[in-house]
Amino acid sequence: MSEEISLKPTRVRNKMNRLSSHLDSVTPEYAVAFDGRSELDTIKEAEKNMKAMESLLQSYKALLQKNVEQVYRVVDQYEEADQQVSRQIKGG
Repeated sequence: MSEEISLKPTRVRNKMNRLSSHLDSVTPEYAVAFDGRSELDTIKEAEKNMKAMESLLQSYKALLQKNVEQVYRVVDQYEEADQQVSRQIKGG
């Protein structure tokens, strides 16, 4: 039984382009709850949490962008290997 592995490079690249273009639109939104504390304490804690969330979000976006770039490289390698196999099958 023969199975063929198929990858549609153009489709993958389009999806990665779309994902990459949406990264800039990812921004945190915050809601502040007072929980009986003073407004100043709550605001200070909210600012601290917002900074931590922003840092986490930036790290996530950087990791996601790195993964997108890796997918591009894998697709390029796939296409090169596919072309090489095709040339060998055709005899040259």
